[in-house]
Amino acid sequence: MFRNSGISTSTFVFGLLIAIIASVAVSSLIAQQLTPAGPQGPAGPQGAQGPPGEQGSQGEQGLPGEQGPIGLMGPQGPSGLTVVAFNDIGSVSGIPTTPQNLGSVTLNAPTDGYVILIATGYAVTFGDDTTCVFGLGTTAGATDLHLTRVGVLDGSGSQRREFSATSTAIVPVTTGSHTFYATAYRPSVFSSQSVNLGDVYLTAVFCEG
Repeated sequence: MFRNSGISTSTFVFGLLIAIIASVAVSSLIAQQLTPAGPQGPAGPQGAQGPPGEQGSQGEQGLPGEQGPIGLMGPQGPSGLTVVAFNDIGSVSGIPTTPQNLGSVTLNAPTDGYVILIATGYAVTFGDDTTCVFGLGTTAGATDLHLTRVGVLDGSGSQRREFSATSTAIVPVTTGSHTFYATAYRPSVFSSQSVNLGDVYLTAVFCEG
């Protein structure tokens, strides 16, 4: 029968096998598609952590925060040591042309610090070409701390005049007793007329340094 159709037996059998295999493969594929998937299995263990990545660039600086409230005022510190001494010298007439000690003041400094010296008064001149030097010193008759000058330098009149006189100084001191002096005199160049002083007052104030 196969000989007449021109197809050999072996060729027919081979083709039949191919058809059977293809039919089985198609049936298996269709069965897999139609069969529902099974339940998901448990998650596996976490894998090892990978190496850290490169550090990112720094971000922009944020806005400053609001200012906090002002704190409470602390307690007042102890007051410094202060010592005051004074001498109400009063009036001194006939000021000479050589330095004259008007009076002194002594105070005891409890520690190192400073002494503020103030000498005040007024001078009366009895004519022109007359002046008065009024000052402070560390020894009697000295003006090594400060001096001022009042009066009229030129002229020949005899008119009486009154001038306010003040001399001040700040002196560093060590612990212990210190004496300071008020001094006055007429300079020999401008001493044509006489000079009197009134209300001379000498004050010394110690301040802790």
